[in-house]
Amino acid sequence: MPITTCPTCGSRKIKRQKTDVTFKVKGRRKVVKNLELEVCPDCGEKLFDPEASRQVSKAFGIRNPIRKMKVT
Repeated sequence: MPITTCPTCGSRKIKRQKTDVTFKVKGRRKVVKNLELEVCPDCGEKLFDPEASRQVSKAFGIRNPIRKMKVT
């Protein structure tokens, strides 16, 4: 189910796009390229669906990326 409202600012202008996203895990930075996710054009919030989360998890070799990393 697509995300239609930004949980941070309430905007309904969420757009799906491919972008490079930099993550920091245990003091180590890594860029995941061409990650397809939802982005709020008003506040910049990045919203990860299950597929985007799987791609990030695979890039880092970890099981649950949401608990262990910070988007920078």
